[in-house]
Amino acid sequence: KNDPNHLVLQIAEGSETDWIIDAEDCTKKCLGTAGYTQDELQAIYDNADTSFDTDGRLVLSYYLEDIRAIAFNVLDFGAIALTISARFTYLSSIHPRVFRGNRYCWISCFIVAALQFLITYVPGLNNVVFQMKGMDLLSWGIVALFMFIVFIVMEAEKAVRRHLKFNGADTDDREYGAFDNTAEA
Repeated sequence: KNDPNHLVLQIAEGSETDWIIDAEDCTKKCLGTAGYTQDELQAIYDNADTSFDTDGRLVLSYYLEDIRAIAFNVLDFGAIALTISARFTYLSSIHPRVFRGNRYCWISCFIVAALQFLITYVPGLNNVVFQMKGMDLLSWGIVALFMFIVFIVMEAEKAVRRHLKFNGADTDDREYGAFDNTAEA
């Protein structure tokens, strides 16, 4: 049996485990400390939207390989969002002009996206080399959400830089500041 009190420690250490928790023990130990009565715990246990194996153990729906796939794709699709936003230093990329101009930017974005799909779904490459599983629709939703967040944060930073430049601030870092070494100039 896995001890649910040590599950977080096992995850943090990267320990190998079968990632199955005894549902009754988990209910008593994890929820019991939150001040629930025994009847409330039993109701939570009985009405849980989870699946159990033949021994009555709770089967987790996302394992380390799933989380690794999500993290890997969030990083790469976040880099794609950064690339699209960084095409213009001060102008907003939330404009149709982002689709015109440098076609090599879009080619590189499509190549990276295609390689991500390849890495995520090709057997042997995903589970042996990168030790991850294919992703479900919810996982792709998480990736899209974080890609959108990266893009919006970058656009907000450009808006602040535009405002500062309009007010005369050195946003291009052309003047020497407190952190510059004037002796090297």
